[in-house]
Amino acid sequence: MAPITFSQKASEEIFYPNDVRLDRVIIKSGIFEVDVSALVVQINIFEDVYSNTLSGSITLADSINLIGIFPFVGLEQVVIGFKTPGFAKRDKTELLFDVYKIADRNTGSSAEGSDVTQVYSLHLISPAFARSQKSRVLKAFSSMSIDEMVGRIANNFLGEDVEAEFTSGMQTYVIPGWTPFRAINWLAARARPENNPSAANYLFYETCAGYQFRSIDSLIQQKPIARFAYDPANTRLTKTSGNAAERLILPELQMMRSYTIMQSGSMMERIDQGMYASKLITHDIVTKKFSTHTFNYTEDFPKQNHIEDFIADKNLDQKPQDAQPFPGGQRHGQNSDSVIKFHPKHTALYNGVPDYDESEKWLLQRMSHMRQIESMRVKIEIPGLNFLSAGETVVLEVPRPENVEGRQHPSDRDPEVSGNYIITNIHHILSFTDHHMVMELSKESLPASSNQNRADIANAVSSLETFGGTTILEQFA
Repeated sequence: MAPITFSQKASEEIFYPNDVRLDRVIIKSGIFEVDVSALVVQINIFEDVYSNTLSGSITLADSINLIGIFPFVGLEQVVIGFKTPGFAKRDKTELLFDVYKIADRNTGSSAEGSDVTQVYSLHLISPAFARSQKSRVLKAFSSMSIDEMVGRIANNFLGEDVEAEFTSGMQTYVIPGWTPFRAINWLAARARPENNPSAANYLFYETCAGYQFRSIDSLIQQKPIARFAYDPANTRLTKTSGNAAERLILPELQMMRSYTIMQSGSMMERIDQGMYASKLITHDIVTKKFSTHTFNYTEDFPKQNHIEDFIADKNLDQKPQDAQPFPGGQRHGQNSDSVIKFHPKHTALYNGVPDYDESEKWLLQRMSHMRQIESMRVKIEIPGLNFLSAGETVVLEVPRPENVEGRQHPSDRDPEVSGNYIITNIHHILSFTDHHMVMELSKESLPASSNQNRADIANAVSSLETFGGTTILEQFA
């Protein structure tokens, strides 16, 4: 997707950063449908690169007993259409969900005391989920790329088109009566990108723009779509023209209102989950031969593409830089016995080919690569943008938290937290007049300018030692 342009003219004026056009919220049941936009209290929509489908909920304040008149019996569908005004070149988002549960139902009198209002939540899931639960894939795929297998399963069993990234090699597999989602996830674990066969990190997920079968390797190479900077709540950008001050709404869409650096696991968890080192033992049940393969994070790191291989300038154009691994690889990467996996082989299982599964090329690698992308996680809150999707990359600008030259909140960025990220999760929160998003962002590498840099560490120590006019040692002498 092309980067967001925050200065383009719009067909619909945007009046404030969280502005939204909630086009329609329609509940359908058979041939009947009703627009419940006026009853909406809040809409929640979730998209996640680790989830096969979108999900969500709608909370309604129902004073007309719609739940009894309609009624809801578990066969309903909901259509939600919304758009961020101010971006004429961006399409409206329109989503179709199945209602699978009604929860949090309660009643109460209205302000006049004469009418009763019911408040309840409709829980939503993409229609493909039910199709997957009701279908079974019992099919052989012969000498075919995994991306083609995934495309056929999604189209034939789920009725969905998939934007699939090309995979490496040709495989033969028999799917033994699994649900379509289970079959696709099993294939994703074995898929490797055509352009980088040493990577093993494919994901199958749905965004508001459709289904994706993509590798993290390709996602982290995308040009960032937007840059978000942290500013305190209620900060406004203005431009003075004569004696009048004009509020600049579009640039405010790039302002994070809050951010949280999330717990990304301890060093011991990274060791236990095979991020740094692991061992694979295979046994061929035909030849009775055992083989041993090892994985080392430090040796594997240069073979992969990394999200911090590039730094984005003010126009979001990328310039190369040297991505750095997260600490721990040199110390823990030599101990392959920390995680040991066993995987059976079967020579000439299909068509006389020695080995289609090639577990030594994906099993340990995927175990590490999927853990690496969670090495740094940040949660941010920003104004709503309906065209931003999970799986895209963005740039964060976060100020240094320490004193620099006497300033509590310096303008230069924190080199550890700032940088490039993949959007792994988006929570859209909508009402009739408001749209904001809570996003989770992840990265698997550090920029060259991170706090691992000796100069940054030296400066931090110097700042601490002179705090309050005395050195740290003098305070404890």
